[in-house]
Amino acid sequence: MMSTICLLFFFGFLLWMRTSKRVVWKDKGKLLEQIQLQPDKLRAIAGGIILIASVLCIWTLGLASGIFAAIVLLMAMGSLVVLFFPLQYVGLRWLTGIYVVALILEIYS
Repeated sequence: MMSTICLLFFFGFLLWMRTSKRVVWKDKGKLLEQIQLQPDKLRAIAGGIILIASVLCIWTLGLASGIFAAIVLLMAMGSLVVLFFPLQYVGLRWLTGIYVVALILEIYS
């Protein structure tokens, strides 16, 4: 569950960062180009993803520790996005591989 929550925070922050006019994204897909034309909808989608991840975090860990963990995870995923995004290290294959490995470790431990 925590790997899914981290992935949701990652995607939510990535989409929210995409609404900024100062961020230059070289290889974006057609879907993101169409969504970028409506930044209010993209912010709503990103906010919804972050809200869902926060609710799942609170549901998994309890109220106080879930709120604290949601804040920490949002900051951590935001730092990863800001760090790796300009360097183009994070691709879909890389992210999928990390998520699958984390999910397998989470299930079997």
